[in-house]
Amino acid sequence: EKATSSSLLQGIVSHGEGLKLGPSFSPDDEGFRSEMVALISQYLQQFGYTASAHTLLDEQALRNKVANKERSATKRLCRAIREGDFAESDRLLNQSGGVSLHVRANKALLFALARQQFLELVERGENQKALTFMTKRLRPFVQQQTVPADQLKELAYCLTAQTVS
Repeated sequence: EKATSSSLLQGIVSHGEGLKLGPSFSPDDEGFRSEMVALISQYLQQFGYTASAHTLLDEQALRNKVANKERSATKRLCRAIREGDFAESDRLLNQSGGVSLHVRANKALLFALARQQFLELVERGENQKALTFMTKRLRPFVQQQTVPADQLKELAYCLTAQTVS
């Protein structure tokens, strides 16, 4: 365990007022965070703060569980998108505790999914459903200024064209 601690500390470089991480360490790196939590927990236990150490480890376990659940939901979302299963992708995007908030807040992804659903409705000749879908699902993106109005106009043109290219 001491070898792990020393390898972790090699990436920390002192700069004047505070400590900065060396180029090989990223706070987003799962391994880095785990090592830091282990070091802090070890320190807390050495100095008699066992309840704090256990609380820290419990919180890390909970965060890992949430992250694993989000990763699993994101993989299922990717599979649903690849397979064209829009009902499943909508369910995964709208259920709480599923994909991360970052994915759910990605307006470009949400618009791209809705656009693809629309194009597939047009391609199948379901123009009335496509028009309703455009009004309910695509138009709000323009109203929220997430996408330019020109994109919606181009999609509307698809309803009048014979084929979708």
